Amino acid sequence: MKMVSRKKLFVLMVVLLTFSVASGILYAHEDRTYQGYDITVGFLEEPAFEGFPNGASIRVMKLQDRAESSHEGHGSSHEGHGSSHEGHGSSHEGHGSSHEGHGSSHQKLDVDPEEHGVIFSSPTINPEDTFSFAITKDLEGMTIPFHNHLRHDVVGSINVQKHFDISGTIVIEINDSGLFEPLTSNASPGTTIVWKNVGQSYANVTSGLMPDTASTSEQIREGSPVLGLESTLKVEITHAESGNVSDLMELRPVFNDPGHYVADFIPTHPGIYKFRFTGFIESTAFEESFESGTGGFDLVQSPSINQFPNKVASGREIEGVVRGLQSDYAKQGKTYITLGIAGIVCGILGLFTGSVSLYILISKRDR
Repeated sequence: MKMVSRKKLFVLMVVLLTFSVASGILYAHEDRTYQGYDITVGFLEEPAFEGFPNGASIRVMKLQDRAESSHEGHGSSHEGHGSSHEGHGSSHEGHGSSHEGHGSSHQKLDVDPEEHGVIFSSPTINPEDTFSFAITKDLEGMTIPFHNHLRHDVVGSINVQKHFDISGTIVIEINDSGLFEPLTSNASPGTTIVWKNVGQSYANVTSGLMPDTASTSEQIREGSPVLGLESTLKVEITHAESGNVSDLMELRPVFNDPGHYVADFIPTHPGIYKFRFTGFIESTAFEESFESGTGGFDLVQSPSINQFPNKVASGREIEGVVRGLQSDYAKQGKTYITLGIAGIVCGILGLFTGSVSLYILISKRDR
């Protein structure tokens, strides 16, 4: 039965991935407004895996007058951008291994806890790192869903009630598969929830639920698409963990999806990628940077997290092993050459010494 379930799950994942590719819908992205334009940025395919074709995606919509008057000049993060909401959000303290978020101190919080990222959104949680969030009085009576933003199908919940009378700390572990243990926790005001990444992959914890396909599609397409940006915009793609290796790339328009542009590339290393777009949107100068894994669009992950039953080494890992062996063989070869030359020199010296000794011996006999 387990094998059948796994097969069904695999087939379902393939179907969902195929649907997302065909429809061009971004399931994890960062959304900002910029001088009257709605800018949506992320990877073309989410989740993004090392060694698989992907691209830096940007969608540009010109907002209507009503939207411009209410949003212009303010950034938003509809898809889990790591901003701080009014009295909420998360704060990344330095570059250490723990992150903390705090709820508001208002009397009563008037928000929908299912709204994506409205209560908290963690920065990237590296293996063995933690993210903590303090439950405050304004969250009493709420059931707060949360999900792993790097694996959208994994959802947990926190039930906040005063009568639970639970103080101290509750630890929720994130395992190698991105799953939460436990999935459901009871808490009271004053409780601190700590998510600990005990797996080997990156994680990101965001409150609320992922928007469904219909609402996401509707949100993305609000306003009028801006055309012709393939000739006025470029994107610089940087891999942060490879010594900030960068490449400036051209954009292409996505077929049958006005306002959507992509710079195609294949990520060859997991981790954090930065997209810096420069140029013009119509007559407006534009230069904005976006970074994966900050609560907006996802990090690039190793495909091994979905491999079963055996983990297969990536081309990058195999290349690293081959280069290591080549380096070892090269060093060994140099050592053998050195020893060989030393042996030849010693042999020549021995032959010379023997010849001289023989000459002296023969000379003495002739006398």
